[in-house]
Amino acid sequence: MLRRLSQNAQTAPGIFHGVLKVFVFLVLISGVLPLLFSITLWCKTVMFFTSSEVTTGRIERVDPRPGRSMSYVPVYSFTDRSHNQRQGDGVLSETDKWTVGQEVSIRYDPHHPAESKLNTFHDLWMVPLLVLGFSLVYVVMSVFTYRHLSK
Repeated sequence: MLRRLSQNAQTAPGIFHGVLKVFVFLVLISGVLPLLFSITLWCKTVMFFTSSEVTTGRIERVDPRPGRSMSYVPVYSFTDRSHNQRQGDGVLSETDKWTVGQEVSIRYDPHHPAESKLNTFHDLWMVPLLVLGFSLVYVVMSVFTYRHLSK
């Protein structure tokens, strides 16, 4: 009887280790999906950047967005190459760095002028970089943990 309990105690860590390894593998697989999403988002941003035109626009208003801290969304207008007046809004930022009437650089897709962004690093690249960074950290940590458990 003591021998049987001793054998069960020795195999329990092996089973736990196997279950943990499967769990970490599933976490790794779940981390690949955000990584693929971030790569898609990055490619979409690069395609927008290379195919867009740059024009000058004007900040029409700055909308405050209350939350944990006050954030602001700039609303801008610009004229596309067909001389149509367009309007868009920027990315939420925590500082009120925009003033009404301020001239700004705008990027827009000439084939779909409703798709426009402020021509700033923050508005163009911040979201793809953050998603890519977090998903890479997630995948690298999962791979490291899986390899550590496989030893």
